[in-house]
Amino acid sequence: MPQTRCDRISSIVINLLGGLTLGLFLALTLIMMDASNIRTLIAGLEAPRQATLAFVLGTSAIFACGSVLTGTIFARIDRA
Repeated sequence: MPQTRCDRISSIVINLLGGLTLGLFLALTLIMMDASNIRTLIAGLEAPRQATLAFVLGTSAIFACGSVLTGTIFARIDRA
């Protein structure tokens, strides 16, 4: 069954939100676990809140991009 444009956009948005959620969870977990002294590194900066926000948003964005690309590839394979 051919997908409409709305179905494709919906699939992309779902993958994007899933990737953002996964990246957010991972970043916050890494900060809370203090793996590789990330919390200590961030706390030692001049603006720790901005650094934390940048770390969390950057990690979430990377996961979101990966999730969208992977979801798009799997959708194209499914269609073929």
